[in-house]
Amino acid sequence: MCLDENGQLWDPYSGVYIPELGGPLRTAFIPFNNLATYQSPGNPKLDGTGFQLAAVPGNLIDRVAYKMMQFYPLPNLGVGTPEYDRFNNWIGSGVNKGTNNQWDLKIDHRFGGSDSLSGKFSWGRQRSRGATCFENLADPCAWGQWSANPRVFALNYVHTFGPSTLLNLSFGVARLFGFDPGQAADFPGFDPVTTLGMPDYIKRPGIVAAPAIYIGTYGSAGGASIGMDAYHVIKLAVETHQVLASLN
Repeated sequence: MCLDENGQLWDPYSGVYIPELGGPLRTAFIPFNNLATYQSPGNPKLDGTGFQLAAVPGNLIDRVAYKMMQFYPLPNLGVGTPEYDRFNNWIGSGVNKGTNNQWDLKIDHRFGGSDSLSGKFSWGRQRSRGATCFENLADPCAWGQWSANPRVFALNYVHTFGPSTLLNLSFGVARLFGFDPGQAADFPGFDPVTTLGMPDYIKRPGIVAAPAIYIGTYGSAGGASIGMDAYHVIKLAVETHQVLASLN
């Protein structure tokens, strides 16, 4: 058995809620906290419901959670020393990489003394890639390979009717196309169903990513404790048209 009472695992299927205790009565403890060899008998009330545990060793281990845990990096801070702290035993570093290229073109032309026309076009290309923590498909820090292509086009026409009357016509269009496939681009062979054993419905939204899991007492440099937040997978196209006319 585990010598630390607070660290002793017990079979949750054996618990019986006792109001006087304010919680369950723990009866079946797991020898040496070894979930891999322990076989839970389950709960008789679940027989025939489809929710009963399989009669095999390690049946308390969730298969998806077990596979996800394999993507946690091993400790690298103070290992094998008296200063080793099991609550703070890993550290990593990385850099965010990005490029932003842009050029602008503007042309002005005057048609006599009363009419003038100007036009401009701006072209941009943005690429970025976030730092990674775990360097694997369940990395909670990386957001994939973001790319964006902004475009701007505008025309402005001015006509002077006389010393006190001026007409100004303007037209503009701005468009931004952005795309981030998440970690699917970095791990093309990854499939949440075949790789992690998740149910088929997980792929219905069309997002290929390890699920984001949050553990309240576990610190992480990323948004989740492990896995990727679904909002990192994004495809957007924003286009704005504008026409203005003024007579002064």
